[in-house]
Amino acid sequence: VLNKLFHMVQITEDLVRRRAEHNECQISTLEELSLHQQDIEKIEHLDKWCRDLKILYLQSNLIGKIENVGRLKKLEYLNLALNNIERVENLEGCESLAKLDLTVNFIGDILSLASLTGLVNLRELYLTGILAPSSNPTEILLSARCRSSSTLMEKRSAGPSESKLNRTTRLFTSARVKRRRTGPDSGRSNARKRPRGSGNGKN
Repeated sequence: VLNKLFHMVQITEDLVRRRAEHNECQISTLEELSLHQQDIEKIEHLDKWCRDLKILYLQSNLIGKIENVGRLKKLEYLNLALNNIERVENLEGCESLAKLDLTVNFIGDILSLASLTGLVNLRELYLTGILAPSSNPTEILLSARCRSSSTLMEKRSAGPSESKLNRTTRLFTSARVKRRRTGPDSGRSNARKRPRGSGNGKN
């Protein structure tokens, strides 16, 4: 009943098989899986069912924690953009990871980025729009002696992630922020916020 009430979606074997049509619905040998925009709140089962995954798309969900991916030794690209992730963790076992997208998340613990220092194959790290205190992730990674920090952070202020932070992306972010807030006045306070230059007399 609660799942239906809050429209929470779990990662089930049936869901994964339906997303594996390009692989004849075989999940044990699946190398690429897209589970974006499913309202998924927790990463589970994939490290047991899909050990051969190389590319995993989980963007635009409601995931609050990075977990249950440590056994994905072949994973090269993980997209977790537009979620509710608060810290970077549990990726140490993803030894093949070369690209990680955390664009627009709620990462408050910037120091948790140091957990990526052991991923020697990591070449691209996207952090544009993370809702966190003002800190410089580059300096944090350098202080942790991350071998590839200069290339990891070159996309921090430019590249595809920045261009994708358009009006639609910001609306997704706004919607997720509202879902995280509680209290009867939260909706009214959000309603008072209007885009700059959007007067009533203008179309």
